Amino acid sequence: MCRHLGSVQDRVSTLMREKDMALKALASEVVRLRGQLVVAHTSRLWGMPTQAIEDLEAARKVICQTGCAGHAHPWLTDGGQCRWSGRACDGGGD
Repeated sequence: MCRHLGSVQDRVSTLMREKDMALKALASEVVRLRGQLVVAHTSRLWGMPTQAIEDLEAARKVICQTGCAGHAHPWLTDGGQCRWSGRACDGGGD
């Protein structure tokens, strides 16, 4: 009975850890999406060109290639999630 309770506790601990990681990833995505929304609204209201968003994506790819892919992926989690951008790792590729 005690072994069974111990295994249940281990499983619950694992599930809680996974839930916490998923929650952190979603919170990171919310912040990133809010930032993109602010940039998009500001660009639209001020009549700015949308080129800035494309330039940011190009810069992200360069940073990913040189800072992570070129240095043994220090920002990569065990689940394949990038700690820097919060996205699934694409190696900075297209």
